[in-house]
Amino acid sequence: MSGRDDLSGRKLFVQFSDEAPPPSSLSTSLSCTSTTAQVVIPGLSIIEGFVSPAEEAALIHAVDAQPFEESIQRRVQHYGFAFRYDTRDVDIKSPLGPMPGFCTSVVTTLAAVRPDIAPPNQITVNEYVAGQGIAPHVDTPGVFTEYIASLSLGCDIVMDFRLVSNPQIVKHVHLKRGSMCLMVGEARYLWKHGIAYRKHDLVQGIVLERGRRLSLTLRRVVLGGCDDVQTVESVQKPSAVELEHVHGVYDSIASHFSHTRHHPWPLVATFLGALAPGSLVADVGCGNGKYLGVNNQLMMIGSDRSIPLLTVCAKRAHEVFGCDGLAVPLRTGAFDAAICIAVLHHMSTIEHRLQILRELARIVHVGGQIYLVAWAFEQDELSKRKFESQDVMVEWKLQQKYIDVNEPVPAHVQMDNDRKWAVYQRYCHVYKDLELEMLVRQVPGLVVAKVEMMRSNWCLTIQRV
Repeated sequence: MSGRDDLSGRKLFVQFSDEAPPPSSLSTSLSCTSTTAQVVIPGLSIIEGFVSPAEEAALIHAVDAQPFEESIQRRVQHYGFAFRYDTRDVDIKSPLGPMPGFCTSVVTTLAAVRPDIAPPNQITVNEYVAGQGIAPHVDTPGVFTEYIASLSLGCDIVMDFRLVSNPQIVKHVHLKRGSMCLMVGEARYLWKHGIAYRKHDLVQGIVLERGRRLSLTLRRVVLGGCDDVQTVESVQKPSAVELEHVHGVYDSIASHFSHTRHHPWPLVATFLGALAPGSLVADVGCGNGKYLGVNNQLMMIGSDRSIPLLTVCAKRAHEVFGCDGLAVPLRTGAFDAAICIAVLHHMSTIEHRLQILRELARIVHVGGQIYLVAWAFEQDELSKRKFESQDVMVEWKLQQKYIDVNEPVPAHVQMDNDRKWAVYQRYCHVYKDLELEMLVRQVPGLVVAKVEMMRSNWCLTIQRV
């Protein structure tokens, strides 16, 4: 005060700052929440009003009529399989019996909203009273399948999502009572979810007092044993339809097919042109190899089931080999990118479509990209085709001069001697809007980055995460 004994009645204002406490000491403080629309987490869906107030009350009554376990800090119930908290898994050899009847309507509604995911076979009921929470975690990937669904009953809550690769990135999401929180894909595998231990939440500037909340967590356990082995074998084996109406057809029409397929499609060429020089790229289902020479700065390897088509590729000095796209013998994580053009619409089962995607995800390393093109049900104005169903047979008329007398002709082929051609029937499954995206979501490690339409085909750019 510059040597003065007093301030002579004047007021003295002092401003100062203090070091903020570390984030760990703020774990019980209130967090500013985000609305669902503001949260950018691929694969996270919040379905408000999933159950009505009457349905909510009935569910709470049914749960309370069953005994709770008190082996951990909160009370729980398990159905289907018991979750083992010490090993974070289940004992598939000790099932608890059928799913509870009071959850039938919940499972039915979930199937109606998301028909692309398999029904749950395990349910855990958690009771949270004010002050209780659960540490951030990712439900064990090898134990449960591609989704986690959590139904909130009795009380609102704020759930925290933390990015596994950068825990400083946190999203606080308001879950209303009666809402379903569904996590698939990136939200399921790359973000931890948890609930802070506190008695209040801050939602849009309003402090909400927590009450008793019941959480119904619905999951599907990955089952092992002989059934799974048989499933793997069936997934990697072509169906009778594919053998007759896909493989048999393309082996027969290879020469003519190659004559009609000269020019690379622009969007595919753009994708390949944007890859870094020296990138290693796999073309799964390369056909006559028209994309293998688009960008000579890339190292491209093509594969196809059709040996006659590979013979065409070999004459063009491309690096190719023969294999089925359901089991690609390439090193896991070795490729910077992969393309799969006009292949997926020839797969006759959902499991085969998923298996193709799994193989693409396996061979491309994290951070890489996949480009997928498949026929669309919604044909554009210039198309001559209008599909009435999604599973169709599409004619290919082959002039008889292209028929190799040494190659077997599929049994379904009809010969038109007057016009001097043979009529082949190709099997195709044409995809409706959003169908491919829903399919990709079921494969861990794949996130759709962009969807485009080109010449009545869906074109997806997929990130490997």
